[in-house]
Amino acid sequence: KGMKPQPKPVLTDAEVEQAVEYYRVHYEEVGSHQCSLFPGVRQMMDTLKDAGLYMATATCKPVEVVTPILKEQGLFDYFDRIGGDVIRLVLQDPRLAGKRILMVGDRQDDMQGAVNNQLPAAAVLYGYGSREEMESWNPVLLAQNCEELTQYILG
Repeated sequence: KGMKPQPKPVLTDAEVEQAVEYYRVHYEEVGSHQCSLFPGVRQMMDTLKDAGLYMATATCKPVEVVTPILKEQGLFDYFDRIGGDVIRLVLQDPRLAGKRILMVGDRQDDMQGAVNNQLPAAAVLYGYGSREEMESWNPVLLAQNCEELTQYILG
């Protein structure tokens, strides 16, 4: 008496696995093709690549998921490394030795990754995160658009 009954799980482990598999298949077939570039991204990437900068991705998506998206959007060739892994692993690339590094992101997980790796971070406000979400991380830049980010990087 006095003990609350424990709630039953909404889904069984098998149902969770089935839902995750459904999501992965749906994302590959539909979701990954619904991406579009933010205004100014291509010009920014051209400018940064022409300036000789090393550019890499560090995403929580597996490489085999992010690579087709980058190819479909025409961004694949801009990157020196496609890292479908955490920032720490991307930072192990010997081409980064002795280089200044800036982590650019639009969500708090990106900012946390920068903090965890002692990297300065630029928050892009044209992405999915909000100013409120980004300000608390004290990024070196709160970029309103690609032009601001490009000027900061090249400045």
